[in-house]
Amino acid sequence: MIGGLRRLRGWLRGRAPGAGPAPVRAGRAEPAAYRPGDPGLIEVPELEAGGLEEVAPGVFQGRLLPEEWTGRLLEEVKRWEAALLRGEVREEPPNSMHRYGAPLERLGLAALGDRLLARGLAARMELAFPGTGPLTESHAFIVRYGAGGDDGLDLHVD
Repeated sequence: MIGGLRRLRGWLRGRAPGAGPAPVRAGRAEPAAYRPGDPGLIEVPELEAGGLEEVAPGVFQGRLLPEEWTGRLLEEVKRWEAALLRGEVREEPPNSMHRYGAPLERLGLAALGDRLLARGLAARMELAFPGTGPLTESHAFIVRYGAGGDDGLDLHVD
């Protein structure tokens, strides 16, 4: 048991922020970076003309992206999950609040969040939350909720 805890502590120490890459297990190579099967996803379409509807105080909903494009994004997420299950990519949760998911850069789509802001998402957020200042950068990620994923997201402040 103590030996297992020492190995776990060493493995965790190797994954700590700023500690460099996780150690490679003996006889097993580090997974390669994931390459998206649909590299065209990085070309973000124009946002749809419809507005956002406030469905509860401070909670908005509305279609921003064409269904065809969001379907392609979902297919890319499925390809990434399959690569994860095959051990071709390493799982790294997107933040400290989620266990099941990944930042978009792990899917080879690092610029996607910033491109969505530039295409009009930042302007829509300013309309929904006036006086908060312009959004100039993003931290975009996917999360799996429900069976086989996270149960929910607790109240938090970003």
